[in-house]
Amino acid sequence: MPRLPEVGSRAITNPFVKAIYHNKFGDQEFDTAPGNPFGVKGNWETTVANSQEALAIISRSISWMYDTEKFTLPQPLRELALLRLGWLVQSQFVFSQRCKIARSCGVTQDQIDAIPAWPVSDLFSPAERAVLAYTDALTVLDARVPDQLFNALKQHLTAEQIVDLTHAVNQYIGYAKMSRAFMVEFDTRPDPIIEVAAPEGFEEHMPVLDISKAEKTERESA
Repeated sequence: MPRLPEVGSRAITNPFVKAIYHNKFGDQEFDTAPGNPFGVKGNWETTVANSQEALAIISRSISWMYDTEKFTLPQPLRELALLRLGWLVQSQFVFSQRCKIARSCGVTQDQIDAIPAWPVSDLFSPAERAVLAYTDALTVLDARVPDQLFNALKQHLTAEQIVDLTHAVNQYIGYAKMSRAFMVEFDTRPDPIIEVAAPEGFEEHMPVLDISKAEKTERESA
């Protein structure tokens, strides 16, 4: 369940948000997201709609990314980058949805399966490897991109394509983090970093590592 209230269809006044709701849910009226045929709940949008202006800005940016006349990066390269960042920031929602979109534009299932360990895979072209490595740098290295990597990227992409790629990756890093922070869609999973219970009968104590015998043996053998 989302950590913020959902905004039902009757409360929407922003025309861009109305268009988002219509595109995702059709003309039905609802108080909580009813889901759609693509398998998503839709509560990412209904939660972010607590700020209709923010969701409107997001919709403009996303629509640009799907405009093949304005967004210059080839779709398969875009999707490989978004798949990788979804996996890196541990957003099951972003990763899962990009899998479906990636397949629709030519990314193979074998490539999708190789995304977690792409550096040791031979399924990616030099251009794809450059894009994946750049995505790693943007996501994990906080955009500290080594010259060698950036120069390799420039061998395959134009300056405009690099800007488009960089913007797309950064905006989806934000969307993925919003999904996890708000606990929406498929990111409602419990935090996996928890204490593992000790065996029955365990008594709390301070562990002591006694290495005196090992040291004595080492001295005697010297």
